Amino acid sequence: MSNNTITPEADYIPQETIYTTELTQLEAKVVRGPIIRVYQNYIPWFGENRNNATLLFLGKILGTDYFIHPMSDLAVGIPCNTAVVLIPSNSEGSAVTAAQENDPQAQANLKSFTRAGGVLIIDMGDNLSSGGYIAPGAKGTPDLIFPDPCRDVTLTHKAFKHPFSKCPIQLNNNNIDMECSCSVAHGNLEQGITLPCESTVLMTATFNNIQRAVLAEYCIGRGYVILDTLTKEFICQQPQGTGPSNILVNLFAYALCILAARK
Repeated sequence: MSNNTITPEADYIPQETIYTTELTQLEAKVVRGPIIRVYQNYIPWFGENRNNATLLFLGKILGTDYFIHPMSDLAVGIPCNTAVVLIPSNSEGSAVTAAQENDPQAQANLKSFTRAGGVLIIDMGDNLSSGGYIAPGAKGTPDLIFPDPCRDVTLTHKAFKHPFSKCPIQLNNNNIDMECSCSVAHGNLEQGITLPCESTVLMTATFNNIQRAVLAEYCIGRGYVILDTLTKEFICQQPQGTGPSNILVNLFAYALCILAARK
């Protein structure tokens, strides 16, 4: 297990994703839930694959209502049957991956997707010294800085009244901190990046004795953008291991609840 979220174990080899990008005609007839598409080149953080474990836990079926694409597919176009787009952390610190996410056509497609009612989740925490992910509606990208204490995050007052903190797990300020290692977040949503003024901040961490946003959401058109800098897929996130983490479970469930509420 890595000692921190910056340096993997000495024998670590980046795990490229096995892509599952589209349904067969027969499979398309049995899709019942909202379709989630993950765009990534590598499995974050260092291969734990907790996004996959969480989506399977929530009942998503890979190849049926859950698909995994290379980041370059964002510039080609987001299929019209997509409900949720997830862009996991660039924990590998890949400049190529960041450039593909930053591509003007990819950004135009993400903006059109959210305007039409989609839910976009981008993990903006990474291991890049400059030039990380960007997001429609926001300006810039988070600085690569780290919280102190390095394991602690805090739910905001608004979060306690928000669906994100309530279901399926009742989140509190004790079951969202990291159990081991550092750091719970890479950067924040205030330094290096500017969010729309109407954004709702749901989680903060301490940077130079100041609580700063590390999870927030805002609307674009009919859709939602959810940004974070959390290392929520890392093995030390509660509960420690390679299964679903508490933050991931509630975040993905909330994204699906947004869609369910519109029906």
